[in-house]
Amino acid sequence: MDPEARAGLADGVVQVLSQISKGLGPRAYTPVLTADERDLTTGERNLADGLKLAERWLGTAQTYLGAGSGSAMVVDDRVVAAAQALAAVRDTIGSHLGPDRRPLTAYAYLLRHQAAFDYLTHRYSEVAWAGGQLVSRLAQGVEHPGAAEAFEAARASSAGNFSVSTITNAQGDHLNVRKLDLDLHDLTASSLTGRSASANLVTGRLTIGYEDLSGVVSRLLADGGALTVAPDTGVGGGGSQEAALRITGTWNGRPLDTAASVAIAADEFELRVPELGGSRYTWRVPLPQNINFTAARSTQNGLELEATGHQVVLGR
Repeated sequence: MDPEARAGLADGVVQVLSQISKGLGPRAYTPVLTADERDLTTGERNLADGLKLAERWLGTAQTYLGAGSGSAMVVDDRVVAAAQALAAVRDTIGSHLGPDRRPLTAYAYLLRHQAAFDYLTHRYSEVAWAGGQLVSRLAQGVEHPGAAEAFEAARASSAGNFSVSTITNAQGDHLNVRKLDLDLHDLTASSLTGRSASANLVTGRLTIGYEDLSGVVSRLLADGGALTVAPDTGVGGGGSQEAALRITGTWNGRPLDTAASVAIAADEFELRVPELGGSRYTWRVPLPQNINFTAARSTQNGLELEATGHQVVLGR
């Protein structure tokens, strides 16, 4: 792929991410602010911050590729259509409210429930993750090392994507989450004017990619070298309270090939590396109250943590 085409696709991804940012939180659909207007939730804010970083990194990549120095960039029609579809979704939702924020249709009452915005954030995260996959392909075969690094940083920032830190805030501990799926069962709302809803049962899954696991392990454990995390095929993927992993690379000047694992407890998961001084790092995920991790497994697609909750209240 020539630099101009690569830069054009990057510009298209920027347009998609920009449309996602415009659709986060109630302010996107209520143009006249009120005194009780809430801030973004943690999930919305994490996604918004990741999108901003991704847009900046994509701009850096375009600069390295010489975008703007020649003819106008041509953006793939499919990417343009995706950005237009996101704008249409936002406009359609907003059309249920009048200029004074009063409901025009029965559907507008859903916007008074946080569960509706949680659903939108979840779906927007899926689109952002798909954008990150496209960015990952843009990084393949790029000749300029600065552009390659910028594309990778953009992918990590847009991959669905929110990040978590260890409970001790260790240096370099930020870990990107690829995907968080939560399915709400028996969802009910107390009233049309309330701001919360409850689910009798919540099931879901959190997925972390091995690229991101390798990155955080390299930052936390390596002495300047890169370490690689993969599923431990000799032990099995797990499926109970602990997932088996394998870490390879160079550590302290010697080849490394050692067992590791990720164990779960409540809303936390802990990386354990017995052969490296018993190293342990724990991350906490900001899940809604009463939702906890119930199983961990290492698959070919990434580390998966199953989540289950009962009598879960969403919103406020």
